[in-house]
Amino acid sequence: MFVCSLLSGTDAPVDLAIVFEANGTTWEKVKNMIKKVINATVPWPITHIAMVTTAQTSQTLLSFNQLSDSWDKTNQVLKIIDGFQPEMRPGNLSKALKKAKKIFKESNGARKDAIKVKR
Repeated sequence: MFVCSLLSGTDAPVDLAIVFEANGTTWEKVKNMIKKVINATVPWPITHIAMVTTAQTSQTLLSFNQLSDSWDKTNQVLKIIDGFQPEMRPGNLSKALKKAKKIFKESNGARKDAIKVKR
C-alpha cells in the first residue's frame, strides 16, 4: 500500500487512491494501516478517496464519487474496509495498478481540478 501525507491547512482538492494488498494472511495489518490513514489524514470534503485491491480479480471497493452525498464519509469508508473479505491467495499488483489508473478518469468521479495522488 502506498501512503502519502497530505498537507494540513490546504484547501486544494485531492483525489487519493489507495491500492492495497488483499491477501488473507496480511489483511489485519493492512486494514489497520488503511484505517489509521483515513482517521488521521483525510480532510473532508476536500479529499475524495478511491480504494482498489490487489485481489486476483482486482476489485474497486470505492470510487471517488461513490460517497459524494454522504455526510459521514469517514464511518462509511471504515465500514467498507471492515466489510471486505480478502482472498487467501496472492493478488495481482499490475492489474490493480491498471485499474487504479482508470479510476482517475472523470467518469469514475475524479475531479478535473484535484491533485491526483497515485504514487
